[in-house]
Amino acid sequence: MVGALMRRANEPAVAAPKTGIVAMSPNQRNVVTGAVVLFALGTLAWMVMTFSGQAMRLFKPKATPVAFVSDRADGLDDGSPVLFHGVQVGKVSGVRRASDNIHIQIDGEIDNTPPLPSNLEGQIKAQSQLGSASQIDLQVDGAPTGQLAAGAKIKIHYAPFSLLPPEATDLLAQVRQQEMVKHMDEAVLSLKKQIDHAGVMMDSVQKLIGDPQLQADFRQTVANVRSATDRADKLAAELQTLTANATSTVSDIQKTVGDLRGTVTKTNASIDTLSRQMGSDLDRLGLVFHQFEEISEKINKGKGTAGALLNDPKLFDEMANTAKELNTVSATLARLVDQWEHEGVYIKLNK
Repeated sequence: MVGALMRRANEPAVAAPKTGIVAMSPNQRNVVTGAVVLFALGTLAWMVMTFSGQAMRLFKPKATPVAFVSDRADGLDDGSPVLFHGVQVGKVSGVRRASDNIHIQIDGEIDNTPPLPSNLEGQIKAQSQLGSASQIDLQVDGAPTGQLAAGAKIKIHYAPFSLLPPEATDLLAQVRQQEMVKHMDEAVLSLKKQIDHAGVMMDSVQKLIGDPQLQADFRQTVANVRSATDRADKLAAELQTLTANATSTVSDIQKTVGDLRGTVTKTNASIDTLSRQMGSDLDRLGLVFHQFEEISEKINKGKGTAGALLNDPKLFDEMANTAKELNTVSATLARLVDQWEHEGVYIKLNK
């Protein structure tokens, strides 16, 4: 169609019949033809943008319809992307005011595969620093739980574009909410008053220091302090000497105590050894006394030679007589030996 119009525009003009209508010049026909072409192209572009999404729905898998509730919807329009962790998972299908005239309800479609969790929240962020178009950025509120259902309402809020990071923006908001600027101004005024008071005090101190009598007294005080410091130094030296002597004395005492401790240790060891020896001797003495008791008991009962000797009177008398005879024999032998020593031994030979 456009080609036919262009060819007709380039054909030589044919003399129009004289019907009272003025024929267009070639330039006018070119202008009209260009306007028609531009209108057709604009219409085609509008149809593509309007109906292309609906046509593609026939080839796309079915999506889950959801509703986003926000306080603002700046930059959002039909077809605005919906992202989850930076990946597009859906798009906006409509934007309208809620019935309470406070919130904005944004209709959207979310891909079913894979399904998103049910605990979602989001922000409306600008897509670029150079444009006004926005997008919805979804995030999980805590650990992922459940599965997003059709018709679910997701709360989102508008995050205006800022050259500062979110932390700095939050800090500025806290400063504004807590009226820190006002408090800072009050602190500055209070500091100024304190500085003024300090200036007055410095003037008073200057006047006081400039008094000649006070300066003389101050010099005398410094001299007295210097003298006291010298005496304190001498006293410190004497104390140091006394401390050294005391340290030496303490060392000697500690050495003596150590020697006494060694002596006491050795004495304790000797006493322990002597105690063990006495215990052993007492044990042996007890054994001897026990044996002596057993012997005495046997003698009293007449057992053994000693028992019979002590308990049998006849045997005792015989032993006494025997002892007397032995004494007589011993006396006789003694006289013979004495005689032999003085007179010699006479031997009688038989003829």
